[in-house]
Amino acid sequence: MGVPGLFRWLLKRFPAACWTSTRIELTGTQSLFVDLNSTLHHGARQSQGDFQAIATAVSDLVSLIQPSQLLYLAIDGVPPRMKERLQRERRERLASAPTTTFNSYSITPGTQWMRRVEAYLCEFIEHKRKSDTNWRRLSVVFSGCLDPGEGEQKIVEYLRTKGEGGRHCVWSNDADSVLLSLATRVPHITIVSERQKSGVPSYTVFDIDMLREQMANRYAPLLTGSAGEDESKPARVERLYGLVDDLVFLTLFAGNDFLPPMSFVIEWLTEPDFIDNLWAMYGHLPARYQCLHSRGLINPKAFRELLRVFAVEGEERSFRKHVGVTALGSQLTALRIRRMEWDLQRQPSKEEGEVSATLADGSHAAKRIKGKAKSKNVVPYVWSGPASELAGKQITDIALLGGSAPLASDAKLGFLTDTSGGSLLTLDGRPLLSPTLVSLFNMMANLAGSPSILDVQGNISSNKLKWLQALAKALHLECTVRNSSDPKFASECRKWRHRRYQSPGPKESSSMIAIGDLDLCLPTFIISLRARGDPTNLFFQDVSVVGEDDWDLLYGDARTERRRDVELAEWQQGFYRRHYQDKSTPFIRHLCTHYADALGWTTMYYFAGNVSSWEFAWPDDIPMHSGVAPLASDLLEFLDPRMTHWQHLPVSDQLAPLAREHMLCIMPRHSWPLLTDEERVLALHLLDNGFSESARQEVHGKLVVETDGVPVVRVWI
Repeated sequence: MGVPGLFRWLLKRFPAACWTSTRIELTGTQSLFVDLNSTLHHGARQSQGDFQAIATAVSDLVSLIQPSQLLYLAIDGVPPRMKERLQRERRERLASAPTTTFNSYSITPGTQWMRRVEAYLCEFIEHKRKSDTNWRRLSVVFSGCLDPGEGEQKIVEYLRTKGEGGRHCVWSNDADSVLLSLATRVPHITIVSERQKSGVPSYTVFDIDMLREQMANRYAPLLTGSAGEDESKPARVERLYGLVDDLVFLTLFAGNDFLPPMSFVIEWLTEPDFIDNLWAMYGHLPARYQCLHSRGLINPKAFRELLRVFAVEGEERSFRKHVGVTALGSQLTALRIRRMEWDLQRQPSKEEGEVSATLADGSHAAKRIKGKAKSKNVVPYVWSGPASELAGKQITDIALLGGSAPLASDAKLGFLTDTSGGSLLTLDGRPLLSPTLVSLFNMMANLAGSPSILDVQGNISSNKLKWLQALAKALHLECTVRNSSDPKFASECRKWRHRRYQSPGPKESSSMIAIGDLDLCLPTFIISLRARGDPTNLFFQDVSVVGEDDWDLLYGDARTERRRDVELAEWQQGFYRRHYQDKSTPFIRHLCTHYADALGWTTMYYFAGNVSSWEFAWPDDIPMHSGVAPLASDLLEFLDPRMTHWQHLPVSDQLAPLAREHMLCIMPRHSWPLLTDEERVLALHLLDNGFSESARQEVHGKLVVETDGVPVVRVWI
């Protein structure tokens, strides 16, 4: 499915089921399936297109594996139109004159070279069956390039319909074969991939049965529902099969020949365990939605829930990296930038240059700070209640401006009246700067006398924990602390994550607050606060209390939330402008609708082998070179909430394109010498008309009467 580094990742993650060796021993194999395209490319490249080298490679494979019943040889035929445009654009992008005598584009369905090599291989098979007793006892099936479908798809479809019973070996260098074999549920499949280095062959072996079992065992904790003590063994097996099916389905979002990858997956591709990160999202789904599809038919409600997870766990993390809310390396966080802005506002005597010196000259952040500093009488959080209510209060372990230190036992809090008429909270006359803990402080104060519970979780140091406990005590709140050793800790983490993307209401009204970025680092503590005794209404308005650079309360402050909404909208528009040069709402709706159709079509193609429409393809007004799927948040917004259109995927009775028709549509111009004079005229006609449907129909009409006298599939019993 085009997942980058899949073989390498499987070898690392499941060494008992996947291994590499310079020798291969597979005993008791009844059926050998060979995806011949890699053999054609390797043999033709080594021998400059000599047919004998290719036939010898096939003979060596049979001698190595020694199948006892069936030999199935498959060459790539015409793929669905969904892939054709991608092939054409990719070939044009990589266009260059051939550097060797043999042009690799000769290995395209419909070329004269392919017709000759297929005829030669058929003669070779007949010769071996007459002269070799090992071949004589085999049934041989040869599926040539005139048989529509990709080689690995034809093999898997044969296994799906006739592969029950016996042990099967699939010889293929395509990563599709591993995932497709997992999806078939056919037992006893072994996949072998061959690589040659300095003329020495190396074999990578995948035991699909063991791989499926190890995947189910490793990722079973992602299943959020309880199995129950009375669950039968068949029910548990089916449950684990469904888990593997869903994990394979999730790999579609990493991109393949039919679908572009999701935007957040592209950012993960440099990470060695990005497939783990993608599959881990499955654990955020409620149990009732952990059935994403049934043999290729997508479950609409589960898919919408998956999109919510993608939007929160994937895209919002990308957005936070974009705006700098998460501190990565030496990058300044948005919090530090805001603190500098407020520092300038509250200390007018300080030169702007001193504060902005830590920023790169001419940077956007520096300009932003200087622009903000020109504003007068702007104080983010002020106290508007009577100062006497707070003056003289003692709170331990409080962070000071420019550093963190515990208060002395006799430390006093006071107020400083600013130019706008409000008051700033001070310690010994110094203003306390804390833009992020305002909401927490207010919510804790408002909680006094309320029956509700406030949960705070995040990356909290012991000093911060003491401060929260001391503040809770001053407000007459019960404070319950859980850490990772608590049995309920994991379930509380899941509950908060679920509410985070499930709640449709304003996030600032939530009774849960996160400190830090919990996507990048798990919480250290969860603190539950509950009111006790009589109401203690200490605070009426926003108060700057305490904060450090790593205290970032997400979704808590209404001001921050509004600013976040603006920045998020700008980020989303920039995303479509970069990848599609169109950020209009009608285009995004059109893109989302077609992506959903393409996803439904691809899922049926991979899991059921069903090509509902050979002519279904991405429309011309959606550029394929963008290489990225629409945002999950937009899919949620623009797709029909009932998602009924997957019950009515595009269906057509039209047959697959002819091999030569497909060849003329994807052959790059520099390789037209491979074509006949007549074919070059037709190829030019298609190119001049932008490969329009009318031009294709004209070409199809001229080619349809030519069968070349080659059977689509040859069978020797």
